[in-house]
Parts: sequence; structure tokens; C-alpha cells
Amino acid sequence: MLKLMIILLLAHIPFSSEPNDEGAYSFFSKMLEDAEKCLENFINENPSDLAKELYQIANLAASEAEFYEAKSVKSNASIAVKPFLLLSEAIFKLNDSQEKFLRSLPNPAAYQDARDALASMIAAIEQIEMAINQIEEIEFWNGLKFDTSEIREDLIRAKRLVSYYESLLEKFEVEGIFVSVSKDKPFIYEQIAIYVHAVKVEPRNLFIDGKAYEVKRVFLHRFDELGMHKIWAEGLKDGEVVRSNVVYVEVIKIPTKINLFWKNAYINEEVKLKGLLLDYYGNPIDAEILLEFDSNSKKIDTRNGLFELPLRKEKEGYLNVSAFYKGNETYESSKAEASIFFSRFPVYIKIDADKDDVEINESVNFLGSISIDANVSVFVNSEKKMDLDASRNFNFSLSFDKAGEYIVFVYFPGNDTYKPSESNRVKIVVKEPKIPIIFILIAAALFSSLGSLMLRKELKKDKKFEEAKVLKEEKKEREEIPKDVSKAYEVLFRNLAKKYGLSLALTPRELLEFLKNEPFYEKLKKITEMHEMYAYAGREIDKEAYFRMIEEI
Repeated sequence: MLKLMIILLLAHIPFSSEPNDEGAYSFFSKMLEDAEKCLENFINENPSDLAKELYQIANLAASEAEFYEAKSVKSNASIAVKPFLLLSEAIFKLNDSQEKFLRSLPNPAAYQDARDALASMIAAIEQIEMAINQIEEIEFWNGLKFDTSEIREDLIRAKRLVSYYESLLEKFEVEGIFVSVSKDKPFIYEQIAIYVHAVKVEPRNLFIDGKAYEVKRVFLHRFDELGMHKIWAEGLKDGEVVRSNVVYVEVIKIPTKINLFWKNAYINEEVKLKGLLLDYYGNPIDAEILLEFDSNSKKIDTRNGLFELPLRKEKEGYLNVSAFYKGNETYESSKAEASIFFSRFPVYIKIDADKDDVEINESVNFLGSISIDANVSVFVNSEKKMDLDASRNFNFSLSFDKAGEYIVFVYFPGNDTYKPSESNRVKIVVKEPKIPIIFILIAAALFSSLGSLMLRKELKKDKKFEEAKVLKEEKKEREEIPKDVSKAYEVLFRNLAKKYGLSLALTPRELLEFLKNEPFYEKLKKITEMHEMYAYAGREIDKEAYFRMIEEI
């Protein structure tokens, strides 16, 4: 994520009519705030990992800037990187030296270690001041400049603390002459500071590899040969020559680094691995690079530090590439690795249904589109229903024999070239068939008429039996309402016919017509409708209300 952010900050946007540096300005302003916090931690003698993190971020930003600069793509952001890298490096060294100094100070035997740490802090302070001077010169678009007032105040306080450390060290010092260096493992041609401190001794000469130099409090020197170098100083005390401690400085080759840049690709697609060879100071190096990949190797010469290698892979997977620079008498060797992922091509599938709310066994038509011609499978609720040879546009139909909700999707299993893929999911709701109300009324009328005809026929056949039955019913007390819908209606019908002297051959609707002026008419009408819905249409009714109204009538 951070690497991507840096690329966005540093990339040149040629089509921008009004350049805008606000993103880069915000990024480096945050770095400046962190640098201020690190100095505050130094002043409070409270070391933290922030100095190390700041140095790592600055190095990452510098790597990106160096790559674009080598391609002649420059921006204000790439200019700002270098002084901020210098600042973060000095702050890291300052905090590290403080920790060494505080560890060594209480131990008289570690006096020389404490003095070396003090020398390193002095050098770091000078480097911080140099970086701040350079940062103040940076000006972004729209006149944006960095406010260094707070970090300068912190630097003044840091200098005072270093001066205090120097005076504190004097309380532990012993007579003699002492040599310390700002860096005991410098690069070839790198300038270091050599400090000579004498207590009750008159300094005379500083020796570097046996060659005498005039003694200065701070002596600047560069080594042009690799290997171990011996440094000491001599002075006079009471007319006798006094020799200092011996400091060994190991001069090493200038470190180098290879920055690799790439993007992942699809199989058989050409991708260019780009690289940049730099020395420690960010200078491009023209040299030979050895690249190894897939049991192959290739040598490439850099131009202004840049090189690139076109690569392909026929199957999905990572292609690991190693880049080597063997170094020379000045530069150290370096190595970098890249893992480029070549993936199969994606497949896009989409389906639509012509309807999503159907009845049992009603057909649903699906239209689909797919980005390739392929064999796919149709799934319903995760169960495969059919296979299809799908072209760019395809269709299929489904029906469902049970009510419920169904999820339909199409799946492509993938192959050596294309990734597996699944379409969007379509929900189909299947319901029981609906019986139109007109059919219910017709059925009710037919059943009522049929019942009336049959009843009249029976009465004609046995009129005497019916009259005897009526007389028998009249003698019985009021009947109890049975808990059966049809039987309960028969009891109600019979009692009403008896009370109003009506024929039992009437239909329920005819009975209702005769009693339309009675106060219970609305209840009887509701009971009749509920009875018809239950008896003829087979639909559920509110039985509790049904039996209650019969009781009330």
C-alpha cells in the first residue's frame, strides 16, 4: 500500500493542465512532523522505533523517485525526497548514538565508547541542520513551502543536550589523549570526521596509516583504499610523548541496490520487468546485470542504471526472477528478486429470467451472456440440473414442481486458459395455483342448485317421510351446535327453516334471501359465505368466528 502511494505521489501527469503538488506536500509534511517527534524523543531521552520507521519510509520513497528520475521523469516530489532521506538518516543515527552513549556513560571502562557515541551525535546534528537548510529551499506548485520553525527549535534544544553530554563526559575523563571517529565502517571515498580530545596533554600529530597530519579538533578525511586503516594521535606530557588509543576503521565498497518494478499479467501476455541499479548515494550505475528465470539466464547492460526484460509464461503461476550485480573494485555486489504472477483469464457470465414469481410447473425462460464460448452447467439450489454449450448469448428454460424459493445460477469450471466463474444468482419464487373467485362462485351455485334439485326430488318421492321428520324435529329441544363446519350449518339451516316455516328444500342463498330483513341477516350472510368457501372451494376459514356467529343466531 505504501509503495503504491509513493508511486502515485511521484508519477508525472503530463495531461494535467494545472499541476497539483498537494498530495506530495501532505506526504512530506507528515514526514517532517515525525522528524520533529523523533527530536523531541531525543531531547526527552525517550528513544522509540519511530526514527527507524521514518528512515524506512524515506528509503522507500527514494527508491521510487530514483526510478522515475532515471527515466527523466522529474517532479517536485522527487526533488524533496533527497533532503528528507538525509534528515531521516541523521535522526536515526542521532537516536542510535544516544542509546550507546547512555549505556556507556556510567561505566568508566566504557569511556571511549561514550566518546565515540558523542562524536557520532555531533556529526548527526550537523547532518540534520544541513537537511533542514535544503528542505527550506523546496517550493511546490501554488507556492507551497515547508514550515521548519518547530524542527529548528527542537534542533537548538538537541544541540544543548549534546553540549550537556559533552560536559558530563568531562566529569568522567582521565588524563591522556583520545581519538574517536564519526563512523568506523565508512564507504570508500566517504568523508568521516576524526576527533582528537586531549586532557592535560599537548596534542602534536594525528596519524592515519602511519602518515602524520596536523591535529585538529575535528579532522575530515576520505579513504581511497579498501580494508582496515589504523588511526591514532600523539602528544606531549611533561616532555614525554603520549600516544592515544588506536582506532581501526574498516573501509568497505560503496553499497549498491537493484530496484525491480513489474506488474502481474495474464498467461502468454508479455510483461516487462524493469530495473534500476544505483549506488548508496542514489547515483545510477552502468554495468552488467545477470538475470535468472525459469532455468534460463540472460545478461543485460544498464543504461543510466536502467534495464528491462520482457517475460511470458504459458501456465498460471509465479515466475521468479533473480537479478545480480557482481560489483567491482569500488561497488559492492547486490541482488534483487521478483515474483511475477501470471493468471488465467477471467470469464464473465450474466443471466436474467423473464419472470421471478411463478406457479407450480410454470415455465421460466432465462437469457444469458458469457464472455467466451464454453461448456457451462445450470444449478438450482446448488444442484446441477443441466449442461449447456454456451456461446456469447445463450438461453434455457426451467419449471418447478413444488412451491418454494429457488436460486438459479450458471457455473463455468475453468480450464488451462480461463478461470472458473459463476454467474449472478437469480431468485425464483414458486407459489401454489390460485383459483379465481368467479370459479368459486360458479362452483358454489352449481353445488347449491344440484343440492336443491336432489333435495326436491327426494321430497317428492317421500313427502310423508319428510313431514314426519319435521314433526319429530319440532318435538326435540334446541340442538347442540356440532364442531364440524358442514354439520353446524345444517343445524342452523334446519332451525331457521323450522322457525320461519320455510321449506328445507331451499338453497342456502334462497334461505338468505327470505331472511334479508331480519336483524341477524349480516351474520347469516357472513356464515353462508364462509360455509361456501370451506365446502366448495376447500379454503380455510376462521372457525372460531364461524361457530360463534352460529351460536349467536
